[in-house]
Amino acid sequence: MNNWEELHIGNEVNLLSGCPFDSKKFNIEKKGKPLIRIRDILDSSIDTYFSGSYLETFIIKNGDILVGMDGDFHVAKWKNIDALLNQRILKVYQKRGAKIDVNYFYYFLQPFLKKVHDITAATTVKHLSTYDITKAYQKFPKIEQQQKIAKILNTIDTVIEKTEKAITKYQNIKKGMMHDLFTRGIDVKTGQLRSSYKDAPELYKESELGMIPKDWSAEIFDEVTLKVTDRDHFTPTYFDDGIPIISPKDFDENEKISFAKCKYISLKAHLYNRKKTDLEVDDLVFTRIGAGLGKVCLVESWMPEFSILHSASMIRVKKEKMLAPFLMEYIKSDLLQRQIKVEVQSIGVPDLGLDKIKEFKVLVPKPEEQKEIIKKFESINSIIEKEIDSLKKHQKIKKGLMQDLLTGKIEVKV
Repeated sequence: MNNWEELHIGNEVNLLSGCPFDSKKFNIEKKGKPLIRIRDILDSSIDTYFSGSYLETFIIKNGDILVGMDGDFHVAKWKNIDALLNQRILKVYQKRGAKIDVNYFYYFLQPFLKKVHDITAATTVKHLSTYDITKAYQKFPKIEQQQKIAKILNTIDTVIEKTEKAITKYQNIKKGMMHDLFTRGIDVKTGQLRSSYKDAPELYKESELGMIPKDWSAEIFDEVTLKVTDRDHFTPTYFDDGIPIISPKDFDENEKISFAKCKYISLKAHLYNRKKTDLEVDDLVFTRIGAGLGKVCLVESWMPEFSILHSASMIRVKKEKMLAPFLMEYIKSDLLQRQIKVEVQSIGVPDLGLDKIKEFKVLVPKPEEQKEIIKKFESINSIIEKEIDSLKKHQKIKKGLMQDLLTGKIEVKV
């Protein structure tokens, strides 16, 4: 880092603040030009349009660097069609003859703005000023080194982006599988999907959940479970070590429990908790309160002993009627998620009482068919989990590279 030069960022980088477009001319009917709002930055989504006049200066193109000036100060590259730069968003672009490369600056901004965010006072939402960036003096390597660092980090970003797209693709495939498997099921003799109701109506019958295969039944949770319960409501005392206690935020992208993120309680509190929720292998943990409501995972043999918060419930199935992995996937499906929405749509803070959970309707094929359906889900789940593991690995690599390259810990030679 000895050859790094301290630069005044305001002299080396161009910043363009978004235009305060008239909100009366916003629409969702796709009339006019797409408009970028702060909520659209991270995923480059478009759901708002502007039907008024505008200057070409405020048109954002694919690959432009954007900074959200409210909330978490996100930095992202726009990855969509041309759109308008709305107020409270910054565009960052190259200044001719500057000593800072804009692609390097994109990566520099991520830890830099996190520091700014951490020291920014706020009563509600934090706000970023262009002055927070332009006033700063920071050390930068030579422009050639910056360009190489940006190229290295862009390479790992490309891998991460491809992996994210693969995860989305396989999740969509699974969603289609869910629809077919929970409406048509599997012919155990052939191992294939049954013919659809449209092609073979004689294979189906009417039920509360629509047309279902003739040998299926539609029952309520209370009829296929031995136990649906939660722990007593109390505010736990947390420790640096002890027994993991699970909340909705501890579920990862594939609705697996991430024990690395969870908090800990004492053994005494855990033993008290077990009076009601004595979790066993093949029980289900189902989140029933708050923003994470509706998530579910299976208790597996590899897991450490753990407790659950009052915001989650445990479900134990009657194994002669229902296989736990089948019920887990059914809970994730639209068939059950729609029932959840009906129950909580008029409630301020979403909260599913145990009595409501017990009344949820579930499809019940014969155990042999449930096993075949589970195999299909296990196959696609395995693919998704591998992609998620790959994503985490590359995100970790990127984090290490940024720490080494943006601080000069590892010198990049051109």
